[in-house]
Amino acid sequence: MIEFPRQTRHSRGGLVLALGGGGARGLAHFGVFQAICEAGWEVQRIVGTSMGALAGAMLASRPPKESPEQCAYRATTFLSSERFCLQQQALYGVAPGKEQPRQPGVLGWLDGIRHYLRSRSLCNRVLSEASLLRDDVLVEAIEQLVPDIDIAEAETPLSVVAVDLRSGHQIVLERGSLRKAVQASMSIPGIFPPVAWDDMLLCDFGVLESLPTEIAACYGEGLVVGVDVGPTLERAVDCESALHVLLRMDEIGERLFRRHALTHADLVIRPEVGRFEWWDFSHPQGMMQAGLEAARAALRQLEDRPPLTTSSSPETYDPICNKSGKWGGRLFGLLRGLSVPARDSQ
Repeated sequence: MIEFPRQTRHSRGGLVLALGGGGARGLAHFGVFQAICEAGWEVQRIVGTSMGALAGAMLASRPPKESPEQCAYRATTFLSSERFCLQQQALYGVAPGKEQPRQPGVLGWLDGIRHYLRSRSLCNRVLSEASLLRDDVLVEAIEQLVPDIDIAEAETPLSVVAVDLRSGHQIVLERGSLRKAVQASMSIPGIFPPVAWDDMLLCDFGVLESLPTEIAACYGEGLVVGVDVGPTLERAVDCESALHVLLRMDEIGERLFRRHALTHADLVIRPEVGRFEWWDFSHPQGMMQAGLEAARAALRQLEDRPPLTTSSSPETYDPICNKSGKWGGRLFGLLRGLSVPARDSQ
């Protein structure tokens, strides 16, 4: 599916790529990036959240001689490895193939997690720990796929989006450990533990705002292209517990926020990956191919639209700059209508 939410201004040149969250569905980002490179567009910056942060980090930091296809192959090789397949039981909540979730989407996954916790007498983690799962699977995947460099060292400028649980600020990381930033952006609240960063506690904001087009538009560096790999909102079978109700409201809220985010893009690419569950990494080739096909179709339509002469000034909402001496970078606390004074870390 292809949308042109704004009056699209374009010329053959650069674009800012906003890669959304969606768990395993984010593998479609690799196919999208391949199509963009094939069409001769220059990616001037990548803005990623959640799985979009991982894909963005891999693509932005790949060696100059590594093609997008080779980068995608690295991801596919790791995700198809025996070790990762065994570790997926932490994402399913049960061993793969032994029991499948009863409902679609996050509610079905919750049923699996509940079975996983009960079978191991770990239900007290819900009340006593910061997360249902440890970060082992997440950390190992990031260490295997993302180089141990500073974000600013990436070949393509990169912005990683997270949220600070302490201040409530949406945070954009442009400097500091790339691996740690990706982990923060992928740490689903309540599922994986939040990541300490200076005096902040960072986690995934993609559960609420899964498409960072508004942040991408702030840079004003080119055409804003959003890649939406979010799920289709299916009818729930039942909401039988308080936690089911809360998670269902999160799903609904994310869907509404995503609609708003679409208005900040010049072009939105929606690969046909809604049928895949967010925790199921067993179909990487299919999702990458869906991204490739959707992006090729979108870029062909974009070429057919005449460029406009309207102003290309960025649509910003006053980002807050926080200079941090501890890690030498910048943080943007991006909140609508809220003014927070910048401060220096000691």
